[in-house]
Amino acid sequence: MAAPPRPAPSPPAPRRQRRPDTSDVLQQIMAITDQSLDEAQARKHALNCHRMKPALFSVLCEIKEKTVVSIRGIQDEDPPDAQLLRLDNMLLAEGVCRPEKRGRGRAVARAGTATPGLS
Repeated sequence: MAAPPRPAPSPPAPRRQRRPDTSDVLQQIMAITDQSLDEAQARKHALNCHRMKPALFSVLCEIKEKTVVSIRGIQDEDPPDAQLLRLDNMLLAEGVCRPEKRGRGRAVARAGTATPGLS
């Protein structure tokens, strides 16, 4: 006696689309420099609406502070690092942080206000 034939397996249930993780969000931020102004503004809006924005900016601010603290002694005689100035300007423009009370923060605040209308 032969066993009855097995029914054909059903196709797997469709998976829900995976949400972008932190590395995807960081990759999107890094890609903004290679985009046109319209594309960059659309991407900026999408990132501003992203559910992870507060956490991401918090981490970026922590990294910035740790970097500044670790190199502050070395940079006392040297001019400020251009990359840190750009990061400061970005955070100021986005309203994530306020200018520092002393030192480099004032120069950054002046530099940030030197080009009104950009955000």
